[in-house]
Amino acid sequence: MSDELILIYTYKAKITNAMRFKFAGYKTRISKKGINGVQIRKIGLALTGALKTKIRQMGHVDTGRMVNGIKATATIGARGEMVAKIYSRMDYWKYVDGNFEILEKAMKARKWKETEKLFNKYNQFHPKRR
Repeated sequence: MSDELILIYTYKAKITNAMRFKFAGYKTRISKKGINGVQIRKIGLALTGALKTKIRQMGHVDTGRMVNGIKATATIGARGEMVAKIYSRMDYWKYVDGNFEILEKAMKARKWKETEKLFNKYNQFHPKRR
């Protein structure tokens, strides 16, 4: 066996500022296939923030365990719609929500509506969305 010398050339490409912005903004670009995983997580974090804000505004914070242990995630439904799922580490969330309708009031909040609009913007090219 003989050892061969392999030359590797590196080329430093010169790109314009417009191309840099295009590469830097890959997470916020609208895909032709629908919403991607990064955008889904961003939507879930925004929904969680809206729900936690509504709990604090309504004054249902005693120790903070319920607020810290609640999480909202967003998934895509069968027809391309947003499905929000609420997870809580505390068993009494269902009783507090049942008595004071926190989730319904959070869904009427401006932040929740803006998040829904953002989801629709990201997912406008979903194949079953039409």
